[in-house]
Amino acid sequence: MITNDQGADLVDTQLAAATGFAVREVTGGCFCCRFSDFAGAAAGLMEFSPEVILAEPVGSCIDLAATVIRPLRALYASRLEVVR
Repeated sequence: MITNDQGADLVDTQLAAATGFAVREVTGGCFCCRFSDFAGAAAGLMEFSPEVILAEPVGSCIDLAATVIRPLRALYASRLEVVR
């Protein structure tokens, strides 16, 4: 799971980790503004060989398709199947 928020202390991350999920977080901005952090978080989860990575965006991104989904598909198609 990848959690996201504008702040530094993410309650969602703590809750997910407490239930045993592998979690990475992107703080201080939305996925589109911090795309490299988002991609790094996804890469960090690959060590667990996940079947699915859930990503929880902060909600302030205007066009996730253009700023996150399309770049993921273009750059990481060999490693990730991106669905929404």
